[in-house]
Amino acid sequence: MNASHGYLPLDAFNFAVSHAVTLVEAGRTVDQKRIGYLFCAEVMPAEHELQLMLVNTIRKVNLTWNIYVHQPL
Repeated sequence: MNASHGYLPLDAFNFAVSHAVTLVEAGRTVDQKRIGYLFCAEVMPAEHELQLMLVNTIRKVNLTWNIYVHQPL
């Protein structure tokens, strides 16, 4: 289920997709990263050229998070 674009054309938010991918990677908090990811999930077309970059960014973030969570005290 995607957000309705209403009366706007489908590519109305394409200018913000690269910023959202950057937010996923460089967000300082989990909430910032989540906002970037949710924006991409709702707005980014499936065949967008930044799709691979988003997937790699999410994999990197998850790997970093797993290393941080599982570090011995």
